[in-house]
Amino acid sequence: MFFILKYIKLILCIILFYSYTLSINITLSPKELRCFTSYASKGDKIIGSVGVVPTDSMIEVNLYRVENNLIHNKRDNPIPSLDFSNLNFNVLENSFYSLCVTNHHSDYVTFVISFRVETISNKGMSSLSTVEDLKGVITYAERLLTSTREIMERMEAYSTREYLLSKIINKMNSRIITWSIIQMIVVVGLCCYQIYHISSFFEVKSFV
Repeated sequence: MFFILKYIKLILCIILFYSYTLSINITLSPKELRCFTSYASKGDKIIGSVGVVPTDSMIEVNLYRVENNLIHNKRDNPIPSLDFSNLNFNVLENSFYSLCVTNHHSDYVTFVISFRVETISNKGMSSLSTVEDLKGVITYAERLLTSTREIMERMEAYSTREYLLSKIINKMNSRIITWSIIQMIVVVGLCCYQIYHISSFFEVKSFV
């Protein structure tokens, strides 16, 4: 039982991590640019993070509002004052938004990028969408595991109670059937006796 719960916990962690952590690892050559575009409506929130290896690399990260999700978009006037180590941007107008990273280093650089649009439908899990929130995913999985354990215990208790009740019901059914048969025999016997007793009044008596 304990090993089964451990496997359930591991599966929940994997499912939650891949469902809510939109993390991408890419390696860019010198002077290479890469953009990730998504549509966001007014009131939504763009969240994510950008990490880099090696950490002292010369890079450029910007968030642009663009016209569409095509690769060759006109990108000017990036949105200012954003912390890309923990991106949390409130969308003010409906549009496509493009997160662009550029490698200004003289060697290859690996980026770890998380980019997600928080809408009303996924708002409850938005806190699990950044790379730094793996502990939150594990905590959430542990809560699910605890709930699953409680549900399994309740199901086991319910199944035991159902088994006991079924035994009681089967005994009651057998007793009812037995009592019904006895009653039927008694009623049939009484009917036969009454028929015999009544028929005795209509016997033809012969006088010698």
